[in-house]
Amino acid sequence: MIVNFAPNTIAEELDQNIKCIIETITGSVPLARSFGVDQTDVDAPVNFVQSQMANKIITAIQEQEPRVVVDSITFAIDEDTGSVKPNVKYSIKQEAMT
Repeated sequence: MIVNFAPNTIAEELDQNIKCIIETITGSVPLARSFGVDQTDVDAPVNFVQSQMANKIITAIQEQEPRVVVDSITFAIDEDTGSVKPNVKYSIKQEAMT
């Protein structure tokens, strides 16, 4: 992931932050062990992974990026590899825009 240290808009900053949260495995950041999403269920059946990951993603975003509200999470499944990729739709809280 390429990090933009000077995003032009709040929306661009939030997109980057949420992508970073989703792509970071909890425990992998040395001075922020709780940052990211717990991925202990990655080898479980796809339906179970989706429900568990949706809950974990919402919790992680609420804790780590309080300027947004998660509206929905959908998953794209790669049938060849069995990987599940989340797609998060969110709204920016009004107070974050000021």
